[in-house]
Amino acid sequence: MSFQALQIFVTFLFIKIIDDGLEIRSFWFLEFGWLEFEYLNLMASFSSSLCGSSALWT
Repeated sequence: MSFQALQIFVTFLFIKIIDDGLEIRSFWFLEFGWLEFEYLNLMASFSSSLCGSSALWT
């Protein structure tokens, strides 16, 4: 298989995976939208506290 054909195949595969992921995410958001919102808030507060503590270490 030539490099260009391999590149096209990998790109197609990557797009397919992302598309499937988006479909799953949109389904989850419709079903558990508030849950995901809470999760995102939790992750944001966790990452900000992590950044804050790492800023203190330096």
